[in-house]
Amino acid sequence: TNVFGDKIHLKSGEVMEGKVLEEDPDPMASFGYSMYSLAEGNVYIWNNHSMQQIPKADIVRVEKQIRPPEGVALLAKPDQWGNEKYGYQTQLIATSKEFVIGKPMTFSLVMRNVSNVLKMYDHQAISHNSLLIKDPDGEEVYYKAGSFQTVGGGQPIDAGETVTLIENRDITQDYVIADPGTYTIRFREGGYGMSRDDTFPASNVLTFEVRPGERIKHDVL
Repeated sequence: TNVFGDKIHLKSGEVMEGKVLEEDPDPMASFGYSMYSLAEGNVYIWNNHSMQQIPKADIVRVEKQIRPPEGVALLAKPDQWGNEKYGYQTQLIATSKEFVIGKPMTFSLVMRNVSNVLKMYDHQAISHNSLLIKDPDGEEVYYKAGSFQTVGGGQPIDAGETVTLIENRDITQDYVIADPGTYTIRFREGGYGMSRDDTFPASNVLTFEVRPGERIKHDVL
C-alpha cells in the first residue's frame, strides 16, 4: 500500500488508502488515445503505482496525509524558491562545501506543489542537460553527456508537498568545468517526462566560486 496515501472514506463504510486525482494524468486522455480517461463524475484513486476510478459522489471525506520533507529537501530555504509556474516551484541547492577543479561539485534539486490540488509529475528525463551553467565569462559551459533513453512514470505530489528531483548530482560528470572563477547555475524550465504535469519551472540562480585544483607533483629522476 501507499504508506503516505490519504484515508478515503466511502459511503459503503470502506476506507481506502490512496490519493484522489480529479483530472486525467495523461495529456492524450482527452483525445481518446490513452487508458487514462475519466468517466463523467468519477475520480481516480492512485495507490501503489496503480489507479482505479470511483464515483466522486461515493466519497464521504478524505483524511489528508502529506509526506514531510526528507533528505536534501530539508535544506531548502524559504527565500530561495524560483518563480511559480504550472503550480510548481523548484529550488537548486549546492551540496558541496567547496568547488575545486578536478573534484566533484554536487547539487540537488527539489520541487514543491504550491497549488491546492494533487498533481502527478514525471521527471524521468531530468538528467538531459537540465542545468544552465555559465562560466566566468558568462558563456554557457559545454554539456558533454549527450542524450540517452529514459523510462519512468508519474508520481503524485500533493498540495503543499516537497519532493526531491535530483540528489547530490556531480555536475562535472556531465558538464565541462575546466577553469577557476565565478560560475552561475540554474535548473532550466522544461518538460522532462510523459505525463500531463511534467513541465517544471526554472529554479533560483546560484553563484559558486571554483578554485584551481592542486598541482600534481612529479619526482625528478
